[in-house]
Amino acid sequence: MALLGFCAAACVGDIETPVPQVDPIVVTPPHLEPPRGFTVPEQTVQLLPFQVRFQRLLAVTGAPATDPMFELLLQNRTSLGAYDYANGVQPDKSWTALRITQWVTALKPICGSQAMKNRFPDLPVSLGPFIEAAYGRSSTADDTSAVTESMTGLTLTAEERRDGICLSILSSMEFIAL
Repeated sequence: MALLGFCAAACVGDIETPVPQVDPIVVTPPHLEPPRGFTVPEQTVQLLPFQVRFQRLLAVTGAPATDPMFELLLQNRTSLGAYDYANGVQPDKSWTALRITQWVTALKPICGSQAMKNRFPDLPVSLGPFIEAAYGRSSTADDTSAVTESMTGLTLTAEERRDGICLSILSSMEFIAL
């Protein structure tokens, strides 16, 4: 009985007045089909471990790990996510603006190397073998159209075009991420 008395005393205002009607909230369902082209992942990008990315580069270039083209990449391996337990550096699979810049900078000597020029002499003509080496699958019409679209309207030398295609393929999410 005492509880009922406390509840009644705590009530302030008119409890019999009806709640005013409010316009209903209209919820638009999300698009079932993602937009064509670039989409932002729903979760944070998780890089493949550095050693896996490095092994992929070795497979694409056909060069040994001791080749000088990998020097900058190996110098920056811990800032690119590799671990160094001796110095307390844990592996880091996050993809940050700094890491993107360092990755592309480290790829420039690789893409410009003689090994890449010998293996893929004329990109985009040799795009099919390059895609196969990089992604481990056959090149598709979407791959070709993406490269063609990215080069449309640009005035590039053959070397600039080859290096640009190389950098874009080796920096793509399909190459570097889970």
